[in-house]
Amino acid sequence: MMMPMLRSSMLRGAPFATRNARLAPVAALGRRSFGGHGDPRGHLNPDGTRPEAEDIEDYHDPDPIDHTPRLNLVKERGQTFVVSGDPPKSYSQLWPGIAQKNVPYWHRSRLY
Repeated sequence: MMMPMLRSSMLRGAPFATRNARLAPVAALGRRSFGGHGDPRGHLNPDGTRPEAEDIEDYHDPDPIDHTPRLNLVKERGQTFVVSGDPPKSYSQLWPGIAQKNVPYWHRSRLY
């Protein structure tokens, strides 16, 4: 019952759809703009090739080796050791704002 009704409504609109389908490509040419609104080949060189990627002129990447302290190497018993010129610091010297007085014992928990 529904099929004949649906078929008849489709056939009634068919001539209208074919008339618009013939005009659609012509009308669409004036409306298509996709946001460019400029020279479609403006991103290319005049000869059609892509421009070279930026080479970042005048960029300076500092070498970390230039900013490391000189190593104090000591040869002993046939091996070379690095000796620190700065002795290890205590917790209170590293973090003076965090008091470590009256800290309760807390056993080490397992990391599951």
